[in-house]
Amino acid sequence: MRGASPCAPAAAESDVAEARIIGASEKAVPAHGMTKLQLTALAPIAKGYHRYVYAHPQAAGLLVKVMRPDTVAERWNAPRRWYKRLSRTREYTGYVRELKEYVAVRARSDAADLAIAAAVGVIETDLGLGLVVDCISAPDGGLAPTLDKRVRNEGLSEEIVWELDALLARLLRDEVILADLHPWNIVFGGNLGETPRFILIDGYGDKHAIPYCSMSRILNRHNTRRLYRKLLARVRAIASSKPAA
Repeated sequence: MRGASPCAPAAAESDVAEARIIGASEKAVPAHGMTKLQLTALAPIAKGYHRYVYAHPQAAGLLVKVMRPDTVAERWNAPRRWYKRLSRTREYTGYVRELKEYVAVRARSDAADLAIAAAVGVIETDLGLGLVVDCISAPDGGLAPTLDKRVRNEGLSEEIVWELDALLARLLRDEVILADLHPWNIVFGGNLGETPRFILIDGYGDKHAIPYCSMSRILNRHNTRRLYRKLLARVRAIASSKPAA
């Protein structure tokens, strides 16, 4: 795809700085009555099961995730989904969970090679409340490929296995609490100037009604290793389904 990369550096460093300081400027969270960030006319650069992902139109190097209307209608607004509406944050519960987990990880670690992408803050958009996150880039400056894409292109090489083991080590080191771990929420890349690595772009934070992973480091490490074993099984299944060259 030609054109400017969504992960390219911003034209002015102040744009990114303003977007990172939520509430500090109109480019972050607009005050009541101010114009919302306009996304409707833009094409999403990625689509997840729950969210659309857009390049931040005012701050390159950042992405904006918004909830998919069809998912909200099906999972939160359907008559039999009344229990989903008990939470005061409703469909934005995932935003709160990921922001809280990123802050918790940062409070414990100042490492430059975190296993999770930075959750920067929230922003008002014409598609509803958006979650602003770092854009993880590939070495060529484009969007970082998912683990699924790498395995389908390369197979399950020793290099990929080694890099996945390194991801597990960083997850355990920083005591990250995982909600989900699969080949589509892990990408291979980094911020500009960083050595590429596998990074979890969502699916972190404690989602259990009884937050046992938050209560016990031992249980959290067990949960992390359990999800990692499931991830490896899925990756091996993808690799085995790859047509022979």
